Amino acid sequence: MISFRLPWFTLLLGPVVFAGACLLPLGEILKLPTALVGIMLLLDGSLGLSILPRLTPFASFPEDWRLIERDLYFGEVGITRASASILACVALAVCGSVFGTGDWLGWCAITIIIVFGIGWFFAALKAIRDTLSNGS
Repeated sequence: MISFRLPWFTLLLGPVVFAGACLLPLGEILKLPTALVGIMLLLDGSLGLSILPRLTPFASFPEDWRLIERDLYFGEVGITRASASILACVALAVCGSVFGTGDWLGWCAITIIIVFGIGWFFAALKAIRDTLSNGS
């Protein structure tokens, strides 16, 4: 069975960030983007633990698994994913402060979560392809 370590960190950090968003006295503008960061960390960890082992070929070596994991979280793919996620959360906070709160803010957060999940899948495929093509 393939076991990845880095998704556990995001899975454990997600509830901490989400609880911090709910319990800390943040302004109304910062609560939703901070909670969104926690939700995206939870989603990242759960996808990393459930789907990433299924995408990774079992014929590959444990060294390849570590390289795939490292590329997905700290490589070019990981930096791009993190930058896009941070940019989306900052844009949500800025739009909330400029246009005010409302139902549209919740729908934007749901859209960001869905796009993050779909983007995670394609980023994982790219990390697997790049790692296994460089190793051959």
